[in-house]
Amino acid sequence: MTKYYLNREIEKARAKHRPIEIVLPAVPPLAGQHDGYSERTIEVPPAQLWPDEISIAAQVNPVNAARLLLGEDNADHWRYAGGTAGVLFEIVRDAGGAGSVGESSES
Repeated sequence: MTKYYLNREIEKARAKHRPIEIVLPAVPPLAGQHDGYSERTIEVPPAQLWPDEISIAAQVNPVNAARLLLGEDNADHWRYAGGTAGVLFEIVRDAGGAGSVGESSES
């Protein structure tokens, strides 16, 4: 029988699948909506390291999963810059994440 140690497997996954850096562009203020955003670089974890709740949400409610991944302030910046859940999951796939991220089992 082969024995696996969870902490070692998690460390191997972290070494193999690095965080994904995404540059969010500056967004000018929009009256009544937000005060504007400066350009910033954010990190998104690779799909292999997402908490189970986000992995499930990505299959059921991709928009909610994207907000959870980005965090509230980054999610607002992402949205006002024109980003969508589909674009985020495409970036994750392109970066070597799970092939079915953001796709329902019915796809």
